Amino acid sequence: MLHALLYVAAMQKLDAHQLHARHVAHIERLHTEHLEHERRLIRAHTSAHVSEPRTDLRGTLGCSGLESLWIDAGGSHGEAFIAAEIARAESGGNQYATGAAGERGYWQINPDHGSLSTYDAYGNARAAVIISDNGRNWTPWTTYVSGAYVGRCL
Repeated sequence: MLHALLYVAAMQKLDAHQLHARHVAHIERLHTEHLEHERRLIRAHTSAHVSEPRTDLRGTLGCSGLESLWIDAGGSHGEAFIAAEIARAESGGNQYATGAAGERGYWQINPDHGSLSTYDAYGNARAAVIISDNGRNWTPWTTYVSGAYVGRCL
């Protein structure tokens, strides 16, 4: 990739600043394409059948409530415990928790995820199911990466 950029720069007589600007624009396009792809995947997942939302699961929830909410939103039973631990670490089980970057709800869904970032209890849990690939990928959550979720539901 670097050789190709240097070749283009030499052929088009670009200075370092112009080359950098083109590189930044390229990275921004890649990021935008990635977000669009992710949104298409999210739309496809949200059209899948899931159970009807339970209206009694809202407000500040403990671990069992968060596990139930995860399952009601179509989440794997086998991942419900870790999902609850992550939600407790992210929001303290507070439905209306707001992060510094505008993250919302139990699982602190980042606004970059568009309408998935919601305070609605069921919608927030459904977003966590989608973003985590039904509990197979927790790396988007910093409390998972740092290990801060461990022991929140013991």
